[in-house]
Amino acid sequence: MPSDTLQSNLFAKTVVALLVDDDAEALLDAQRAEHMSRMREHTRAKRDADLVDVLLHDHALFHIEADLRWIDLTGARLAELRRAVRRS
Repeated sequence: MPSDTLQSNLFAKTVVALLVDDDAEALLDAQRAEHMSRMREHTRAKRDADLVDVLLHDHALFHIEADLRWIDLTGARLAELRRAVRRS
């Protein structure tokens, strides 16, 4: 399951990347790829699992899906975030 602090860490890394003119989009893409890999692992693990384990994997999958939505939303708003960060 993703860390409770993943989003705050990812947000901080994204902001720092924008501040130092690094590639924030590449950062988000790499995190998306990692999340997709974890989703595939959890999905495979559910195949022969008992109900308790299936539910645990489902819980992790839902958290990963939420993180992916955040990554996509943030990626779509990078230009706006860049302007906001530079004004600060």
